[in-house]
Amino acid sequence: MAGNLRGDARATIAAGLDSALDKQRPVAVANVARLRQLHPDKMAEELVAYFENWYLGTVSSGDIAVDRTVSGPDGVVEMPAALGDFLAYVDASVLFILEAAEVQGLVPEDHDRRKLLVLSALVGDADGKALEPLIGEVGPLWGPKIVDGIPLEAVVAANETLGSRIDTTWGDTGAPVPGRHAAVKVTVDADGDGDGLFGWRAVTSARKILGPARAQ
Repeated sequence: MAGNLRGDARATIAAGLDSALDKQRPVAVANVARLRQLHPDKMAEELVAYFENWYLGTVSSGDIAVDRTVSGPDGVVEMPAALGDFLAYVDASVLFILEAAEVQGLVPEDHDRRKLLVLSALVGDADGKALEPLIGEVGPLWGPKIVDGIPLEAVVAANETLGSRIDTTWGDTGAPVPGRHAAVKVTVDADGDGDGLFGWRAVTSARKILGPARAQ
């Protein structure tokens, strides 16, 4: 049972990420266009700094909303708080990373390429070295290569590797009691500085992947 529930949590996270990658793309495009309209004199790095500050303030305060219901064996129940919080974090992180990329015209059209961009910033090695056996040599500032310079098969393989670093455990006993609300702990095996999934990690990783902000 514990294994199935653990798999359910991982499946929920994977589905939440995939949903955010599609849902937040047009939002990111609209947000960047609106900010440019409001502040036509701002440089690209100033626009990215705005999104960085908004994102860090959002994930630090916990002021992020998420649908906290999930179908379970006893019907629709409240999603465990830790998992709901993590999904909200993923949603906000996807939006920020896509906004930072959109400022430079580097948001991939393809879903899997957007996924590689986001996962690399959240749980991967931001300089891409750990993924080179799969995607080839990337070099510095490899964001543009994600858009159209890596074969799609390699992109999918890299996503599977990065996605496998996200793990879940239920409560203190390893499994929730049916019909009860049990906490789920989300852990990540992150390369690089090893500081885990924090807002600042996403910001610094996005900078390394996308490079200094410049207008598209």
